[in-house]
Order: sequence, then C-alpha cells, then structure tokens
Amino acid sequence: MSFQSIPSLLFGVPKRVENSRELVKYITQTDIYEYDLSKASQSNFFCNVKIGYINSKCIKNMKDTGCYIIMIDSQEKNGPNGIFCLSRSNNSKSGVINTLAASVGVNGDTLEIIWNPKEYPCVILKCNFTREQVLSIRDIKLRVAYNIHVVTPN
Repeated sequence: MSFQSIPSLLFGVPKRVENSRELVKYITQTDIYEYDLSKASQSNFFCNVKIGYINSKCIKNMKDTGCYIIMIDSQEKNGPNGIFCLSRSNNSKSGVINTLAASVGVNGDTLEIIWNPKEYPCVILKCNFTREQVLSIRDIKLRVAYNIHVVTPN
C-alpha cells in the first residue's frame, strides 16, 4: 500500500495530503530557565519547549476544528518523531489527540501535541538535559527543526 492511499482508506474518498512545512525554534536559556532548577534531579532536567502552532499560516486548510493526521519528522538524525491523530468539533473545548506512533530521540527527547480551547494545535518538545548542561548554558541558541505533514479531510 502506498502512502497516498492511506487517506483514501481512512476517510473513504481521496483527500488532500499537504506538502511538508518546516517548523523551526531556537531554544535559548530563557526557554530553559522558565523552569525551577531546584526541582531538577541530580542527573537529568526535563523541560517543555513550545516549538510552534500548526495553523493556517503553516498548513493550508488547517482550521481550529476538524480531524487531522499530523506527521512530525525531525530534521536531526537522532531527534524524536511522531504521528498524531487529532479531532475537535467545538473550538471552545480541548482537542482529542492520540499518538499513533512515536520515537524517542537519542537524548530521551519526545514530542507532544496539545490543542487548547480557542487555539490551533501546538507542538511541544519535551527536552532532556543533564543538570550540568543547563547550568553551563549562557548565550546558546539551540536550533530544532521539524518537517510537518498534515492529512486534511478536505
């Protein structure tokens, strides 16, 4: 079965598969220092970094309601990847998100999508740093980038 036939299987008729869009974030010490370092364990420190929203500026036909399959592919060789199924019928409520498949990055990093009321879906990177890395970061800008593919029902 080819990738192009998956939308037909899922929705019954041929549907639109969006081209890849790039979602880039430069992680700075501000993103990391939002968290209380005293709560970090001696070995690891996890923090959630908002990578960005998947909206109509990023993906044509993206709405704040509907159902979508979102594939997120890390541009880093050892970064986390995932496929998520999203659905929401009322934009004043949170969206339902199911992870279809996900891989963990080499450092234990993972991806998550949240879909809060009155917002578009948002990609979150759950970073895993060692305590020493966090304490030694000064003027660093760590670039993380993902290719986003969205299957839309129209």
